[in-house]
Amino acid sequence: MMAILNRNQELPRARPELYNQASRVLLHQWDVERKLLEDPRVDPVVIDYKDKQAMLRQIAHFMQAAGKG
Repeated sequence: MMAILNRNQELPRARPELYNQASRVLLHQWDVERKLLEDPRVDPVVIDYKDKQAMLRQIAHFMQAAGKG
């Protein structure tokens, strides 16, 4: 992931920004590059970038709060 981010720009020094950019690539840019957003079979309104981000946030919180980590 860091190699992908570093491909077109310098890596962010701040960890939160690095994680933000990594999630942006995973949740949005890959869909665009694979042209999923242009595919008539895929409705981008159903689950957009912010929805995906919110779902991952809830999953991460659940995983961190669980007794087994």
